[in-house]
Amino acid sequence: MLTRPVAVLLLVAGVTGVVSARPTDEPPKEPPKKTTAELLIGTWRQVKEGKHELPAEGPLGVFLEFADRGKLTIRIMDGRNRPPIVGRYRLDGNHLRLSAEKTFDQDAIERTLLIRTLTEAELVYETEKGKEDEEVVTAKYRRVTEKSQLR
Repeated sequence: MLTRPVAVLLLVAGVTGVVSARPTDEPPKEPPKKTTAELLIGTWRQVKEGKHELPAEGPLGVFLEFADRGKLTIRIMDGRNRPPIVGRYRLDGNHLRLSAEKTFDQDAIERTLLIRTLTEAELVYETEKGKEDEEVVTAKYRRVTEKSQLR
């Protein structure tokens, strides 16, 4: 037989459980949308440049890695064991500004890109028109989701 305090405690717990388990009339909240800066963070593999499709898998490719605080790493995997290019990036609206210092085998990089598409899976940008002889080039990247895609 239950004592009165235990019975009251069980009754309160049961009522609380029923009230808290009741469905709400509100639809489930969508997670907040990520900002452009949050979507950009990660590693991206180039899959298209202009009209040229590039391999989406395999040992060769161009990879961009955007990290916190504006750190940029570019890896060009072409079988020549190149060191990564380390630089900085800055996001200004849909303009992405890339820079890297000159190294013994790489010229300095100062580039502004116009982001056309940025989702969890895809990054598409256009290069801005530079010198008269430079064309605007569109490049497409896919997010690298597994470390095995970097080999």
